[in-house]
Amino acid sequence: KAQIYLKSAFKCEKHDEELIIDYIKCLRQIGIYDLEKTLSMHLLHCYPSQKNYEYISKACSNTEEHELALKYYKKFLEGKKLTDNQKSRLGCIYYALYKRYHDPEYADLCFNLYKEVVENNPTDIIDNKNLYAGAKICKNFKAAMECWKKIEDTADFDDEDRFSYAACALRCADFEEYGKYAECRFTKPYDPAYYPKIEHKPRWTGEENISDKTILVVSEQGFGDSFLFYGYVLKLAKVAKKVIFAVQRKIYKLLKNNRYNITIIPNDSDYKTVTFDYHIPAGSIQYTLKLNKETMPVAVGYIQANKKLAAIYKEKYFNTDKLKVGVAMSGSDAGEKNRDIPYKTLKILNKIKNAKFFCLTTDVQDKDLKKIFGRNFVNIAREFDTFTETAAAIENCDVIISGDNCILNLAGAMGKKVYGAFTYHYALRWYDLSGETSGYFKTVKPFVNDAYDRWDVTIKKIVDVPNIKNGKTIIASLTKGFVPTPNGP
Repeated sequence: KAQIYLKSAFKCEKHDEELIIDYIKCLRQIGIYDLEKTLSMHLLHCYPSQKNYEYISKACSNTEEHELALKYYKKFLEGKKLTDNQKSRLGCIYYALYKRYHDPEYADLCFNLYKEVVENNPTDIIDNKNLYAGAKICKNFKAAMECWKKIEDTADFDDEDRFSYAACALRCADFEEYGKYAECRFTKPYDPAYYPKIEHKPRWTGEENISDKTILVVSEQGFGDSFLFYGYVLKLAKVAKKVIFAVQRKIYKLLKNNRYNITIIPNDSDYKTVTFDYHIPAGSIQYTLKLNKETMPVAVGYIQANKKLAAIYKEKYFNTDKLKVGVAMSGSDAGEKNRDIPYKTLKILNKIKNAKFFCLTTDVQDKDLKKIFGRNFVNIAREFDTFTETAAAIENCDVIISGDNCILNLAGAMGKKVYGAFTYHYALRWYDLSGETSGYFKTVKPFVNDAYDRWDVTIKKIVDVPNIKNGKTIIASLTKGFVPTPNGP
């Protein structure tokens, strides 16, 4: 109503400064941001005072023109000693700029401003929430956890916030704290993980003795998660009489005939027809078993390829003395695209002498592979129907170069040497990528982008690994110490 009255007033009254400002505020309230920006520019034109730069700055933020928002807000702040509110507003602009361009400098500016505000208002909920968000984009997860704990009991957090905090705890290798809120992945409002309703049998909490019981483990999330979680199913098998693992159809055939006496069923089964005593989501095993940093790594080579199919592939595709390099540049279409390695950055792999490249990513066209490898490639992924074929191809590779996708997890679970290329803000579940191995797989060597989208630098680091250009030397060094025992994990 105020907007309507003001619009009428504009037709019959003098356009004084306060009237225009009131109109701008009304437009902002009802979300007509384009007109808010137009009128803010008109205000600045008619009344070019420093204070009016703030209105155009807010309008530009609302239209997501964050560079202009920063430009005009700096003009508004010229010569002023910043108040806490102004620092918070400036921090919000830097946060928005970071989200768009992923420049670490914006993240640092945002974090430092929020930190100054919280130092003056240590118990303020909104200020601590801002600092929590700023700490996360700076990858300062310890500081993020400290902010959370200060306001945990007073802030209006939802399950999205709680799971975000759990992820921060995981990045800090605080597995106990992670376990407190990890279940919120199923109840968070945005893109929750799916878990079927199983009401006729109880959930295993870790407190019940299952040494004489059968437990059903249900896979969750993506294929790569299932490959990793299978390693924890094997740990669970040490405390349960029998374990049933329900997995995606494309994984079922690969895991069905295993040597661990684990019963594998499709995860679209009718669980009322399955005999078991307790059930648990696959991703909950880690904290239910109270694993720590020492016990968190999975065994080496706990997934095996079909020997007969691997032999067929060897004769048909891999019968060469060259270094056989499997390449997986991307995951499924449903995955996070920022984790995919851009094709153009893979051209540097051609510097690996005496190598032949095998594409392990499905739906990649030969014409695109030719732009990268010329004719020195095999698009073996065209053979893949299920992960049984994928594993047979991986078995024949000497080394795998992969982005953060299911191929990396499968190859790691098979005990193959993997050079993993990770984006700057890699998925929070990878709690430790700072060493020679990942926190889960002992044969996965992580390489993390030093800035957003700096894939070329990361791939070059992989190519420059000592002796990678010498096929025979690298194979000997990669396999040393990583041979699975006859009895498995």
